[in-house]
Amino acid sequence: MSPPGYEIVRRLKQDPTTRNVRVVMLTSLREPEHRRKVEQAGVDAYIVTPVDSAELEVMLQELVQRSSRTL
Repeated sequence: MSPPGYEIVRRLKQDPTTRNVRVVMLTSLREPEHRRKVEQAGVDAYIVTPVDSAELEVMLQELVQRSSRTL
């Protein structure tokens, strides 16, 4: 069985070679506990399906802008 998404995010964010990778969590899970776990793990954006395309576009633009400032 593969690890849960928040565990994968945690591992990525702890590894010096991948810590700056932007992670967008796309999920059908709406429970506040799940969102809390992935946010604590370091996810950069959390999107619950079904996805609002306008919201997704804004969120991705913000991530790109944040990424370009950290380069």
